[in-house]
Amino acid sequence: MYRRAIQAALTLAAAAATSALACGGGQSEFGSCAGDICFREPVGHSVCLDECRDVEDCPMGTICEFENTEATTGSCRVPLGVSSYRDALLRGFNVAEFPTARLSTTSEGEISQDVYVLEWSAPDDAVAVTCALFICPPAFASSQDEDGRSRTYIRNYDRCVVARTTSSQPDGVFDLRDPSLTYAPTREDLDTLAQSCGGTAGAGAPVTTLLTGCWAYNDHEIVAATQLLSPAVTGVLDQDERLAIEGEIPCDRAENNLKTCLWSTALAEAPYTTLGSCVLAPAVEIDETDEIDDRCLLRCLDREDCVNQARVAFPDLAADEDLSGLECQFSGTTLGYCTGIHPKGLN
Repeated sequence: MYRRAIQAALTLAAAAATSALACGGGQSEFGSCAGDICFREPVGHSVCLDECRDVEDCPMGTICEFENTEATTGSCRVPLGVSSYRDALLRGFNVAEFPTARLSTTSEGEISQDVYVLEWSAPDDAVAVTCALFICPPAFASSQDEDGRSRTYIRNYDRCVVARTTSSQPDGVFDLRDPSLTYAPTREDLDTLAQSCGGTAGAGAPVTTLLTGCWAYNDHEIVAATQLLSPAVTGVLDQDERLAIEGEIPCDRAENNLKTCLWSTALAEAPYTTLGSCVLAPAVEIDETDEIDDRCLLRCLDREDCVNQARVAFPDLAADEDLSGLECQFSGTTLGYCTGIHPKGLN
């Protein structure tokens, strides 16, 4: 029974992988948008910047933002700070919550850095549990199985999941830094992708947000899920080296160009922190005297994102503050970076 349930868990992931390979409007449930673009990050998906249905329609590093709760389509925007997706698994799968799920830290021998683990306890009727580490929020879709029953799956599974584990135990621990739990699409999937999705390859593939959670199966379906929790950037597996976290000023290293970094206001009682991108472009002005990461820049799709980022990062800015110096620039990437804004304020 446990083996069958675990196989069901892996089948769900396979269904998500098959779905993710459809690009350029190939996902009939969602259709296509006018002028959609096919990106590979590295998993292909149709990008609909002004007609997104969920995060799967947006480039990595952005989310789909709706004007109101009644809207069926939105626009891709850079998230302002740490957006909350705590109920995403519960709402997406439409299931009850696990009895217990919490993040804990453990000491790793003589290494001072904390290691994050997700501790969980499954409901009584669960026979298998899958836990995953996401680098972007999950998006959900439904399909019918051979018996005609509707199945909900994570349609951006291959693009967002970088580590996973499946267990048949009633409780367990998901170690977010265990390299043996790394997940990536198969070589066969990527080869198929290269043939079906000939669009622009997304440089950098930035991390949108870090989230972890679990969901449980009975013999036939998903019956429960945890809330999605947010681990620290330094406390998770980075097998694909997407994160710039090593060293006192990580973005000063050439190998970290375009990697995801942690941007934080330097002078504030309650610092504003969000994910940015390391940019080593010569045009980026830096202050060599500061011991802050000047090359970790806020992200953008257009100048409006930079203005929004500035007002959230520095809420004391006057309404008539001159923000004309803010620009959204691109350096061969799908996601731009804001110039004219600095962890200590505006340049």
